[in-house]
Amino acid sequence: MLCCQLHVQPADICVIGAQFWRARHVLSVESSPPCRLALDAAGGVPSGTPPHEAAAVLLLWCAQLPQPLVPQGAADAAAAVPPASAADAATLLHSRCSAAQLAALRCVLRVLHAAAAAAAGGLEAAAAALGAVAAAWVLPPLPPGADGDAAANRAALFAVLLQEPSVL
Repeated sequence: MLCCQLHVQPADICVIGAQFWRARHVLSVESSPPCRLALDAAGGVPSGTPPHEAAAVLLLWCAQLPQPLVPQGAADAAAAVPPASAADAATLLHSRCSAAQLAALRCVLRVLHAAAAAAAGGLEAAAAALGAVAAAWVLPPLPPGADGDAAANRAALFAVLLQEPSVL
């Protein structure tokens, strides 16, 4: 049985398989054929699929969208100042995202939260690592010459939401 595994390294994202470039990160996915095929056929995630497999396939899907899931205005606001809480992050997204974007983000966050909660090392550490991955795949790429804290601030947006996805 093939598995999706999300390996987060400080400078890159590697999950084995087909490669996609976005925001200077590589995501490769060696997906479980039943999971990937079921999702491609709109059959849902098969029962018993580990959360990290579903999260890897979901991030691959986000990378293939014609436009980022979160609009540029929300990404710019997130890059400027890290949210102090999940409620602040939710307020930022509610003020700059459409209802459809928010609905999609809620679904993404539920799957990623399940993957973070199942990770060894605790939810907070996993949410921080997975937040950086989610920011790279769900937000528009950072512009050249962006402030050095911009990537960390954008990752913080998702890290706090992954710990409390119900606030969105």
